[in-house]
Amino acid sequence: MKQGHGIKTVGRRGRTSTRRPRSVTVIAWYTIINGLLHTVTFPVFMNTSVGLRVLHAVGIPLQVAVGWTLASSATHITSGIAMLRQHNWGRLLYLGFVPVALSLTIALYGFHLYDLVAMILYGCFFVVLTRPTVAAFFRYRTPGMRDTTS
Repeated sequence: MKQGHGIKTVGRRGRTSTRRPRSVTVIAWYTIINGLLHTVTFPVFMNTSVGLRVLHAVGIPLQVAVGWTLASSATHITSGIAMLRQHNWGRLLYLGFVPVALSLTIALYGFHLYDLVAMILYGCFFVVLTRPTVAAFFRYRTPGMRDTTS
């Protein structure tokens, strides 16, 4: 039986549980996968001749570029996992960190089409993650919550 904003349900054995909105699941998994892909592909790309030319052109040492990418990726992965586990701090980390990360990335490498796509995607995710039903989902954290999006 649904109550309130449509996020509380009565499951088996009569217990009230909080269902994760599918939008949160999609955003969290996108964030995790994106972080993992950057962790693997960026250091490999930057060790190629093209990657080294890019770094030389923008005047950034390889260690700084790889360090920033790994730190940023770790933050994305952490926030995605936290959102899947219904921790509000993961949602807030994502919402606060991405604008900072985009700004620093643009400052380091200059503005590219990818940055525009990332800004638009972040805008969409911001709207979804600040909706009342999504905010309510993170407010009503259920200990031991299981994925109920299937």
